[in-house]
Amino acid sequence: MAISGSTSSLAAEPWSRYGWSVSIAPGPGRRVVASLWAAAAMPFLVLSLWIPPARAHGFLGAIPIPWLVGLCLLAGPALVLAWPALAARLPEDLDDWLAPSNRKLLAVWALGGLFALFSLGRMAVFLADPGEVSCSLDPEQPFLVHHSCLTAYMHGAILSTDPTANVYDLAYVEEAADTPPPLPPTAAHFAPFTLDAYGYPPPFLLLPRALLRVTDSFFSQRLLFASGSLVLFLLACASAARELGGVAGRRVWLLTPLFLSNPLLLVTLQVGNFHLATVALCVFTWVALERRRDALTGTLLAAATLAKMFPGLLGVVLLMQRRFRAVGYTALAAAVICVLSVAVLGTRVWSDFLFYHLPNVQSGDALRFMAGTTREIAFNVAPFGIPFKLGALGLGDWGWPEARLFGNVYTIIVGVLAVLAGRNQGSAQHRLTVWSAVLLLASLRSPNAPPFVLTTLLVLLLALAAEVRSPRGVGAFVGALVTFTAPLPITDPGGQVAASLIRTLALYAFLVWAALRRDPGAASGTSYSTTSAPVE
Repeated sequence: MAISGSTSSLAAEPWSRYGWSVSIAPGPGRRVVASLWAAAAMPFLVLSLWIPPARAHGFLGAIPIPWLVGLCLLAGPALVLAWPALAARLPEDLDDWLAPSNRKLLAVWALGGLFALFSLGRMAVFLADPGEVSCSLDPEQPFLVHHSCLTAYMHGAILSTDPTANVYDLAYVEEAADTPPPLPPTAAHFAPFTLDAYGYPPPFLLLPRALLRVTDSFFSQRLLFASGSLVLFLLACASAARELGGVAGRRVWLLTPLFLSNPLLLVTLQVGNFHLATVALCVFTWVALERRRDALTGTLLAAATLAKMFPGLLGVVLLMQRRFRAVGYTALAAAVICVLSVAVLGTRVWSDFLFYHLPNVQSGDALRFMAGTTREIAFNVAPFGIPFKLGALGLGDWGWPEARLFGNVYTIIVGVLAVLAGRNQGSAQHRLTVWSAVLLLASLRSPNAPPFVLTTLLVLLLALAAEVRSPRGVGAFVGALVTFTAPLPITDPGGQVAASLIRTLALYAFLVWAALRRDPGAASGTSYSTTSAPVE
């Protein structure tokens, strides 16, 4: 029952401004939604606490991991039942989600939720035990089964403890990904995973260095890293939902658990790339920006930028919005993090980054794998990769010079788009769509943009879901989701490249539309980000 009365309204105001419910006794709708969120997160949380000590002390087989995951999926709803306060923080209008008028939507939502839990459960098993290959996203793909971006992070952290080592040395991964060289002694414990090349800025090494202090088992590190990324993403989506409120916030609460079964998110968890966590940090940055917490905004944006670099384009959006204090805090936080990295890592890693790695990226030596196989050409969704697609299709003698030209032209275009997007104002829901579109456009500036960079698209679609009001809108929404995130159902190499090219060009058009369009709610007088919107 919600608190009422003038005094209670005053007491509730600090919570309600952020979308937090003040209801003491949540209804069944909120309990069901909260149970799905808890069930999605619980296997990863429990396994993160169980697997490292179990592996370290030799009692890993005491409980079969599939059984443990199944119990955790049931424990999530049990926790919400035992601790109603978890559900009380969801918006009160979700209590009507189980109403008979919603039964068709509820049936679809329930099926989607069960499929998401099944998909996440399988992924949790594979992350906890790499021997469970049948639980891989695609067990028939050896590259996917044995590839782990985390090997690059952890190997870079290991090498950074040696003042004579070059963490960016290409000799470790000089051969093609399909025929990798033997693992060096410093990476022998990564087997059966192959070693990936480290290419991030030096400050990012602070994270794997911290992970090394937690456990020296790569398999435990792999689970902890993926679990942390997923939980961070869930918390970011929950924070955005509370900030949005109204129809937009409610649909984020309802759809986020379903989106966890998306192949883009699952493959990011499986290969252990930091991209999902970067997206989460940028969503937190947006929430802090909306709440005018400039110091927090700057700190989060600096951390994301020094990890993946591309979030730095969001600084242009801040400048265009005249959020100069946030920009100043971003520069200050970045300086502090860089100084900290020098204190922890030394100066050698910075020297190698500036005078070894960046020149190799500029020359293309660090990126030769991009054109090594048809798979790599088809997977790359960056403009830098378009000339290689055209060359693979026999449409001309396209190669590295053209790729560099495409990349340089795109840099100018995306900079102009960021300036225009920074002036694009509207409701909170509209601002989140613009923020997400700019972030994804920025990530595509990388010469190599594998499909998992499109996880940002999930946040964009979650924000756009508030505007779906008709069967036609549902069709367009589902069509965009399938078109941009579903695996290509094509086995022919030439067909894969052609389909990838078409989908890539369509993606660019969609993102430009999302970044530059006017707020449709302002034009129609409709607000998607209010707490008074009725339940659909």
